[in-house]
Amino acid sequence: MADVKKIVEGFKQLVDAINKSAPAKGILAKWLEGYVGRIHAFEIDDKKFHIVFWPDKAKFVDGESHTPDIVIRATADAWNDMVTGKKKWSQLLNEGTLFIIGAANEIQPFIQIAMTAGVIPSG
Repeated sequence: MADVKKIVEGFKQLVDAINKSAPAKGILAKWLEGYVGRIHAFEIDDKKFHIVFWPDKAKFVDGESHTPDIVIRATADAWNDMVTGKKKWSQLLNEGTLFIIGAANEIQPFIQIAMTAGVIPSG
């Protein structure tokens, strides 16, 4: 069984890594060109948090956002299965253990930034 606390700590580590990585910040700047920022909200089991992305930095925030661009809702096990490659996101959507609400096109830049920063939050 995946640990929500470890997943949340992984997201905090990801944000720290983004803020320390010049290449990740370069992707942020390109992704957010012409925008003030983006908000990605996450609901993993009963834990709600969000990440605010600006062109030059990112910030982890506990609690829900009232204006997210995208909400990713998943069980901890589903999240872990997705990021470890055990299951495809489409399979999790079909199972009803993963929901993507809002601008799904925002997922690709998020994955690119996470891969560049070198931190994939898992539990």
